[in-house]
Amino acid sequence: MPESSDTNLAQAGSEPQPPSAQDKGTATNAPAPSRRQAASRERRERVLAAANRLFARAPYSKVSAESIAREAGVSKGLIFSFFTDKQGLYDAVFERTVADWSAFVTEQLQRHVDDPEKQLASMLYGSFDLARHAPMQAILMSRGDIDPREQSGRVDPSIARQWCEAIEGVLRRGVEANVFRDDLDCAQVAFAILELQRLYLMNMLDEDADAKCDFDVLGLTSQLLLAGLQRPAQN
Repeated sequence: MPESSDTNLAQAGSEPQPPSAQDKGTATNAPAPSRRQAASRERRERVLAAANRLFARAPYSKVSAESIAREAGVSKGLIFSFFTDKQGLYDAVFERTVADWSAFVTEQLQRHVDDPEKQLASMLYGSFDLARHAPMQAILMSRGDIDPREQSGRVDPSIARQWCEAIEGVLRRGVEANVFRDDLDCAQVAFAILELQRLYLMNMLDEDADAKCDFDVLGLTSQLLLAGLQRPAQN
């Protein structure tokens, strides 16, 4: 991947995020937690991470509390000491996923504001890495932003729209700065980038895919995409 992205893929998307409405953390000005409280929080985070992975792999109805407990390495009873039921656990995962995504987009739009090419590269690489570490992000981007719980059908179209508008804004700044081609249809290119990302993310989620995309492939594809956007050199 090009050095211009200034993005460490091993660390992208790992910034501390604001707690969701479901989180039971203490206020930022509260005393430091005891060892017991710290251990409890660590186990709760393991449960959330395990649920994130399993809900991304299968429909809500196919994921049991027992399977989440096994994945997290905790007892089923411990899960229900943190969450009232499976629905409450799913809500916590879903709401944190949305909050993390919004924080990610905000952070990306504050980086490389004077260099649209670097900013776009950072957005592309960072979004893939975020989805790799939190698979529910891939669900939101690749399945039309639909909450996969069959019984709810909750829709949040803001995820894809927010991302597409953010990419379009970077493209327009790049055109105005004579970095990107002046014949770009920024709205159409932004939508094409979103659809390309969705294809990769769907592949990432498909355990039965004949060929799996890895980060080397994503990096090369992103480099080719960025090269195609660049304004031709003047003779």
